[in-house]
Amino acid sequence: MNAKEVLKNYDLSYRQLDLWTSNGYLGSSEDSAQPGSGKRREYSKPELVILERMIAFVSAGVSPAVASAISRGDVEATAKLVHAMEMVQ
Repeated sequence: MNAKEVLKNYDLSYRQLDLWTSNGYLGSSEDSAQPGSGKRREYSKPELVILERMIAFVSAGVSPAVASAISRGDVEATAKLVHAMEMVQ
């Protein structure tokens, strides 16, 4: 799915999608045949699952970096989030 389709199908701004991709929170492939700096990004189905999880976590107040790590199964990040949530209660 290309970036334009992602924006159409998910509640996400272009700025968020670009920032998350640029920072490595979300992976994409870029069409290197396309000239210029505005290369067309494509997102795989597994990355779209990560995106859906990230959107849910970020909307719950988790930072994009932690949301990405947790969505990718980072046990340490998940443990830190759970610990932080326990401290709030």
